[in-house]
Amino acid sequence: MKQDEYAIVLPKSSRALKEFKVLYKRRKSQVEKAISKLKIYPTDISKMGIEKLKDREVGNYSIRVSKGDRIIYDVDTKARKVLLIRASKHDLYRLIK
Repeated sequence: MKQDEYAIVLPKSSRALKEFKVLYKRRKSQVEKAISKLKIYPTDISKMGIEKLKDREVGNYSIRVSKGDRIIYDVDTKARKVLLIRASKHDLYRLIK
């Protein structure tokens, strides 16, 4: 990890971790590309696919992985960490069960 990069922190809940594993298994290269973007520009909403969420209880930002796939995350700027919270997909819950 370089000096100016943010550290990526995986979720602690087992369900959220399972969501990330399923999404990573299905869209490996797109997830890796999105994570590399998050390491450098986690709060820059001018970058393609990153948006700030409004009126959300969980997570302040989301990044588009592919069509219909999103990763919801929060940023700790003091500790320079990106906290991954959820992976969302319209049919992801069907795949987990």
